[in-house]
Amino acid sequence: MDKQERWMLRIPSNREGEQFLKKMRKYLNTDTYKLSTHYTGPRPKGTSQHSTTKENATSVRLYVDAKTPNDQLPMWVSVSRENANFRMRLDFAKKELDKLKALLDWRKNE
Repeated sequence: MDKQERWMLRIPSNREGEQFLKKMRKYLNTDTYKLSTHYTGPRPKGTSQHSTTKENATSVRLYVDAKTPNDQLPMWVSVSRENANFRMRLDFAKKELDKLKALLDWRKNE
C-alpha cells in the first residue's frame, strides 16, 4: 500500500479554530476516517518534540487517517469511487465530442 498523506491543514489555536475542529468532527464520515490533532507552539522544557501542550499552542495540526486500507474499504465507498471515475470519463468524452461537433459545424459553414 502506498504511503498515505495524513496532514490536512494547520488551524489557529483560538476560539474560531476550536469551533472549526468541533464542526469537522461533527460532519466527518466516521465510518471511513478519523481525525487526530497535534498542538504546535513553544515547548516547555521536558515536553515532547512532536507536540506541545494545548495551553502553549499557537496552532493545531489536523491529520485525517483512513480507518481501513484502500483495498478493504466498505463496498459503498469503492462503488462510489468507481461511479466518480466513470463520471469523470463521461465528462471528458462529452467535452471531446463537443470539440469535434464544433469542428464539423465550422467546416459546414465554409
